[in-house]
Amino acid sequence: MIYQFAKVLVQIFIIVLLTAVYGQSQPPSPGLPDRESDNTFKAMKSRSSELERLRRVNTSPRENEPQLNLPLIYKDFNKIQLINTEKLQKNNAAGNLNFPAIAKASKDIKKRAMRLKSNLFPTSKNEDLKIELKEDFRVERLNG
Repeated sequence: MIYQFAKVLVQIFIIVLLTAVYGQSQPPSPGLPDRESDNTFKAMKSRSSELERLRRVNTSPRENEPQLNLPLIYKDFNKIQLINTEKLQKNNAAGNLNFPAIAKASKDIKKRAMRLKSNLFPTSKNEDLKIELKEDFRVERLNG
């Protein structure tokens, strides 16, 4: 009798277990959308829309963005480096300072640096670039 009772309990347990497993493994009915797949689809669509918006923003031409004069920027930057190494560094290394050459090189560097700055960071105003040195580099002043 106990053996038959245990056998019935095992059969009921197996039936309950199979029912639970079968209920979880069934796909949702075709009329009702699955919440998880619906949320995943919405999230993917939202990310796709955001990426497309960012692509359009980054590839569209900007109205107020100034165009850089790259050849002139490159020329000024290289010339400043050339003047520094060939005229100022060599003059300093030689030991005998040639003040007129230093003054001329400094004025040229200042002129190119101002033009380089105005080309790299253009202003919205159409101002004429005034390249004037604040101090006068006269030889008498540099020697004394």
